[in-house]
Amino acid sequence: MDDIRVGVNLPSCGSDPERMDEWLGAFAADGFDCVEISLETFPLIIGGEVRREFVDVVRGTLARHRLAYSAHVSLGVDLRDTPKFDLQKRTLFASIEACRALDANPLVLHYELASRDACVEQRFLEAHREAADLAAGLGLDLCIENIEVELLEPVVRFVREVDRPNVRMNFDTGHAFLASRYFHFDFLESLRQALPVLGHVHLNDNTGVFEELR
Repeated sequence: MDDIRVGVNLPSCGSDPERMDEWLGAFAADGFDCVEISLETFPLIIGGEVRREFVDVVRGTLARHRLAYSAHVSLGVDLRDTPKFDLQKRTLFASIEACRALDANPLVLHYELASRDACVEQRFLEAHREAADLAAGLGLDLCIENIEVELLEPVVRFVREVDRPNVRMNFDTGHAFLASRYFHFDFLESLRQALPVLGHVHLNDNTGVFEELR
């Protein structure tokens, strides 16, 4: 159990490094081990390309604290987006490169909702295998997160299909609870199913009231 670390999300603080510095100092003082950063909080990636000037500023702020860091990919990244697939793929790969520069590990990716198109799903799988190989070469891990609009089994199965040692599952308790109430499955049993491929956890509490417009 010595390898378990407890972290907290960095609040959305725009692109103000001074404000981020204050938050990080407070988290370190409160005893957290690490902080997870949403890459979309800062203009680190534009048009599928890493913006080095912004990465350097954020990296300098992060380095001032004794914390470790993980990252969450921008919410707009979706490799099932056929019309913009090339841009989506470049953005994912740029996200991995940005994480290496920021020394943020792992990078959390959303599984989102599986399509009914076998070609789209195969391309989705192959792109994540490529991403995993790129990440492995940079010493990074990827964690695939379940969301509330999908069952747990497809995410667990997908992690196994990617079949890379640096790809694990991120179990989001809040998403899983919402999904369990909507799709009528056992929440604790879904956690047991995820345990063999688990690498990261998002701990979140909610009432289980599902937003059906989602």
